[in-house]
Amino acid sequence: MKRACLSASALLLLVLALGLAAPAPVSAGTAPPNLTAMIDDNPDTELVPAEFFSDPDFTYLNRFVFRYEMVHFNVDSSVLLPGGKRALHRKIRWLQEHPDATVVVEGHCDARGTSAYNRQLGARRAEAARTFLIEQGIAPHRIRVVSLGKERPDVPGWGARVWFYNRRAEFLPH
Repeated sequence: MKRACLSASALLLLVLALGLAAPAPVSAGTAPPNLTAMIDDNPDTELVPAEFFSDPDFTYLNRFVFRYEMVHFNVDSSVLLPGGKRALHRKIRWLQEHPDATVVVEGHCDARGTSAYNRQLGARRAEAARTFLIEQGIAPHRIRVVSLGKERPDVPGWGARVWFYNRRAEFLPH
């Protein structure tokens, strides 16, 4: 019993020390963080460095990054942000290196708004990504779009940060 309590206490202290405690809630009336500026305005802070994609030993990992590097959008918008365009250029490179691959682009929204509206917005977001890929030379028959609206959030919860991460396009390579 003592050993279980000590283990639980040590785990709790480790979690708190690593800063894994729940974030402070966003209170009403406070300005949301400018997540778009944090992520999209500084090309030096890319989540995945460009040289990572050029290493031929990382084909499987490249596919993994292709799948999980998402394109995010501003509120009520399907306009591609600078960071989203950079991510799409990396996806284009992967698609060019894998000419037999196809991709499904899923459009997603945050939890606000009606389901019907968010399905339409999700479709516009997926179509914006598809159009960009086609304009850069990827054959249209290789890209299919699906809208999931607000039905499948990436991050559960409520608030500005959660909403930012849920406004996205995901890419499923086949």
